[in-house]
Amino acid sequence: MLIFSCSDTDGLLVDDLNIKKILVKKEFKYNISKPIKDFDSNKINNNLSKEYRVNIEFLDSIELDNFKTFLVKKTVNDTVFQSTGVSEFNVVIDEYGIYDLHLLPIKTEQINNLQYTYADTIQIKEFIILDYYEKWNDFSNENNGNWISNESSGLFSEDLISSLKSTVFKKTLENFNSCIELKLDLEFYIDQNNRISGQTLISRPYFDLVVDGIKKVSINSGFDNKTEKVSFLVTNLKDETEIKFIRHQSLINSSWRIIPASNNISISQDSIFKIAYDTLNLVGYPLIEKIDSPSSTNTSFSIDSLTESTPDFFSERLYYKILNENSTQSFVYGNKNGQIELNGDSILFDGIQGLNKLTMNLQNNRPQKIEFIPYQNLQSNNLRFNLYVTSLKIRCN
Repeated sequence: MLIFSCSDTDGLLVDDLNIKKILVKKEFKYNISKPIKDFDSNKINNNLSKEYRVNIEFLDSIELDNFKTFLVKKTVNDTVFQSTGVSEFNVVIDEYGIYDLHLLPIKTEQINNLQYTYADTIQIKEFIILDYYEKWNDFSNENNGNWISNESSGLFSEDLISSLKSTVFKKTLENFNSCIELKLDLEFYIDQNNRISGQTLISRPYFDLVVDGIKKVSINSGFDNKTEKVSFLVTNLKDETEIKFIRHQSLINSSWRIIPASNNISISQDSIFKIAYDTLNLVGYPLIEKIDSPSSTNTSFSIDSLTESTPDFFSERLYYKILNENSTQSFVYGNKNGQIELNGDSILFDGIQGLNKLTMNLQNNRPQKIEFIPYQNLQSNNLRFNLYVTSLKIRCN
């Protein structure tokens, strides 16, 4: 129970049939039930039915003649409940919002020809706060993105490689236009692959939050695996309020591949991916291996047999080319005068056999400089990340 008091005295003298009436602003002490902070997940505002019990106990030794109680929705100054002379009552709230409690206690007593009326005006601000709390049930994938929602843990999006630069998860709230504005509180964290928890994230687009077509949040930085909070206001509300999470991918499929250009090289995992937020830069993780020439079991020393069974030592170097293949045509790029050109010669592989990270950039849709970094695979890519949205609360102001 909370104990409150209010004190401000001021007398007013009035004559009435030889009885002088005096109005006195008196301090009334009282106990009242604790302020109420509650949540609901009904996506339709003004379709609620939340009942709360309120108890008021005045501690003054004199009994009150009566007192009035009002519950007022703060932002619109709208009285949603009132009572007279009742110290215990139930109130039913049918809209999200903030509600103030007003008490008007009155006590009258007469001494000889003096009539004293003791009155107080007590206001308990934000006595009831009822917010919207997202449980994710009604969100849906707009473009078949890899979003998973769970009531207990929130929203999750794994970083998969596809043809989509971004994926969208959305829902609609109804009748929130009775609010003057909405205050949204969002909590999330980003788990970027191969980063130590707490490290600064690579600067790049991660996700956006869009409300009624207006981008309200754009996350481009932060700290790995650390819960972060963002708050913002939404005004000019409509009958329906659409919320969209737009998650930006790390890598997307492309039409580019690395292919063998000599018969002693094998290239698997040959895909080359575009970096989704910088599509002129590409990356791949090919497994490049040398194919050994068959050994000879012929013991003859004839020149002909020796020639047939001896490995081709001149082909020990490994060569590759770059292929751009779409649904209608194919283009093969190789080396010409030290540059990568269409229909050029085979390109000498200057990496190490095994797993390599290939980096390549495009200019006018033609490959430029190509580099290999050894001992890296797709799982070591530090651009990819998983997104976790753990909480979304909406306050109706």
